[in-house]
Amino acid sequence: MSDPVRVPTSPAPAPSHEASDRPPYRAGEALRDVAVCLGVLLVLGVLCAVVWWRLAPTPEFTKFHNGSAMGEDQLSLRFAADAWYSVVAGLAGLLSGAVLAWWRDRDPLLTSLVILLGAGAAGGVMSWVGHQLGPSNPSAALAAAKVGAHVPDELVLSSHTAYLMWPIGALLGALIVLFGRPAVSDT
Repeated sequence: MSDPVRVPTSPAPAPSHEASDRPPYRAGEALRDVAVCLGVLLVLGVLCAVVWWRLAPTPEFTKFHNGSAMGEDQLSLRFAADAWYSVVAGLAGLLSGAVLAWWRDRDPLLTSLVILLGAGAAGGVMSWVGHQLGPSNPSAALAAAKVGAHVPDELVLSSHTAYLMWPIGALLGALIVLFGRPAVSDT
């Protein structure tokens, strides 16, 4: 004769669906994550504005009898300012997006949205602070300048698409971190 089969009387414990041993995410923690991400991005926007201001070349107008003009070589310097903005903003966006997505990882969707919106704000802050640090509007200086004098142009972006560099870089950095993580298993 064979031994009877024993059936367990209590059910097996259900598998945990949490990715880690952290407690559940609370609204206060979400607000803290939003504040930290926005604060970090805005401070980086100011710091990157200083870098952009130092790296961007300053084109100059030349005063003539009947007005002023900017030669081709000087005009190319104006577009070089856009290029430097794009490089600084793109790198800052890539690094900040990756670091913030890795550091504030409790809610990836919220973090990614805050990083994207904060990166747009950081790009605007970078442009505004850089403009404030650079030379002022050359109109008044040109009016008072003598013929043949060179007057520096203000530091502004010629292309509005350059503003997209920081958000694109930040989103790319966040996606690299989010898709680079191991998959969460249910068991």
